[in-house]
Amino acid sequence: MNENEINLPIVVFDKHWHEVLVYLSIEDAEASIDLFHAKNNEYQIYDAKATQLEIKYITKKESILFGLENNEAECVVLEKTQALNRLDELREILINFITRYGTSIDELSTFSLDELIREAAKLPKFWRAIR
Repeated sequence: MNENEINLPIVVFDKHWHEVLVYLSIEDAEASIDLFHAKNNEYQIYDAKATQLEIKYITKKESILFGLENNEAECVVLEKTQALNRLDELREILINFITRYGTSIDELSTFSLDELIREAAKLPKFWRAIR
């Protein structure tokens, strides 16, 4: 595996809502990230091995009206950083999120990172709908 390769799934922590979202593809994660909130540094994003991901911005040309008109749109691209592994940080985020739904910290402290990510992925996402 290439050391610059992003390990799936992607974990997005929304610092404003204290919500964790789990994505099975990089494309889904990138599409869900709101540009305004990303530019306000409201997200912490990790891959499955707890490597923090960086948000980059690119401009894409889009064709509309059957190619009669072209627009430029800014979009998000996720890249692996050269930062150290953030396992403890990600575990804390996941445990804090999951305990809001009633699972005890003692029980979660025995979970592996993969198990914590799976548990977080199962939980409902209430706040995303009202944003």
